[in-house]
Amino acid sequence: MPYIHFTQEQKDLAARTDLEVFLWSRGEKLLPSGRDKRLSGDHSVTIHGNYWFDHATHEGGNAISFVQRLYHLGYADAVSLLLCNGQVYGTISGHPLPGAATGSRAAPGRTQACGADHRSAKDVA
Repeated sequence: MPYIHFTQEQKDLAARTDLEVFLWSRGEKLLPSGRDKRLSGDHSVTIHGNYWFDHATHEGGNAISFVQRLYHLGYADAVSLLLCNGQVYGTISGHPLPGAATGSRAAPGRTQACGADHRSAKDVA
């Protein structure tokens, strides 16, 4: 996979992604759990804002580590996916990315954030 440069602003933006909104946009079902939400497919994982915690493994983190864990992605792919607000652009070896249109939990594979243009709004202006 080629190197993808993200600005600190882009990394911070991806890390602060609201996981409830992100998961809802991907078609995931969430269950209420007090002020948190739980994944319907894995009740041990709770989310609140941009943070997650797995009560079974005692692991947690921000939105980037959550996407890495849930979809088995590397850092650059997870950040790319979060920067596109849950939409996946790109292909794997010429094939459409699984889960892009259906919202399924299939690992999105190699992603290209919104046409692979990772420049911030400040860079473009």
